[in-house]
Amino acid sequence: MLAYIVVGIIMGWLAWQLKHGNGKEMAKLPALILFGIVGAVVGGVGMNLLIFNENIFAVEAWSFAAAAIVSLVVLGALQAGVGRKR
Repeated sequence: MLAYIVVGIIMGWLAWQLKHGNGKEMAKLPALILFGIVGAVVGGVGMNLLIFNENIFAVEAWSFAAAAIVSLVVLGALQAGVGRKR
C-alpha cells in the first residue's frame, strides 16, 4: 500500500512539474498529489482484484504498473478538464 502512495505522490509531482514547473500555481500541487495517490491506489488494488490475488494490497509487477498507469490517466483527465463545464 505504501508503494502505491509513493507512486501517486511521484506521479502527482511529475504532472505538476510538466504543467506548472516554473513555480507558479503552487496551490495546485496538493490536489495533483492527492489525485495521483487516489489513482495509484485504485489501479494497484484493482489489478490485484483482477488477478485474484489473496492480498489486495500486495505489490507485484502488474499491480505496480497498473498503479502508475491509472494514476497518469486520472491526472491526465484532471488536467484536460474532463467533467468541467466551459
